Formats: sequence, structure tokens, C-alpha cells
Amino acid sequence: WSPRSWSVDAAIEGSVAGGFGAFSIGVHVSGLSVEGTLLARASAGLESIWLSFDEEPNVGLSVVSNVTWGVVPLPLKARIESLVLGELRNFLKNFMQRPKELEVKLLGRNKNKDKDSANGNGNGNGNGAYKRS
Repeated sequence: WSPRSWSVDAAIEGSVAGGFGAFSIGVHVSGLSVEGTLLARASAGLESIWLSFDEEPNVGLSVVSNVTWGVVPLPLKARIESLVLGELRNFLKNFMQRPKELEVKLLGRNKNKDKDSANGNGNGNGNGAYKRS
């Protein structure tokens, strides 16, 4: 899986108390790829599906970062890329690698959909939410 148009940008700017100067951190993450055997199972009524990887998947991504202290750039690109990649791998391992599974609730498949829709509570659009099981 490798979405072509997916990316995430984050920026933090601040200053240190005591007049030690301002700092800024900018991170752009793109080029995400996840390769592995994805297992899926579903509830009988398709209210939920559970996803997991049989083994640790291969993960790749591209990170562009810029860290400055005042006007001085700091050479932290490799450390930030390692941190972002490590956190993604930890998420997949802790939430999606067997025996753990990621549960995706299919909100549009609610058994009480007609009742909820009549009360203005149902969205019926098939959007999902997830939680770890």
C-alpha cells in the first residue's frame, strides 16, 4: 500500500524562557509505503472488521525537516526521520501485528440504523472509526 497523494505537515515555533532565543521545527512526511501480509476478518453483520499483519510489515516514508535555533539551522534531519519511522513501526506493531488487531467499526452498518436515522442520529454514510482490540 502506497498512497501517491498522502502527506502530513507539522510545524512548531516557540521561544525559551530567559531570552535564549526562538526555535522552529518543520516536518513534512510523504511517500508512505507499507508492505506485508494484511489479514482481515469481519463480524457476521459487517458492523466491524479487524485488520492485522501476520509479521512486521516493511515500512518506508520520506521525511523532510528543518530545525533552527534563532537563525542557525541544526543538523537533526536523520534523527527526526528515525523518530518518525520508529513511531510508525511502533504503532503498527502495538496495534496491528498479530495477535493484536485493529478494529474498524463501520458506522453506516449500525443494526439500529433505521431507528437512529429517524432520531437524527444515524449518518448512514459508511464512515468508520477504529480502536485496538
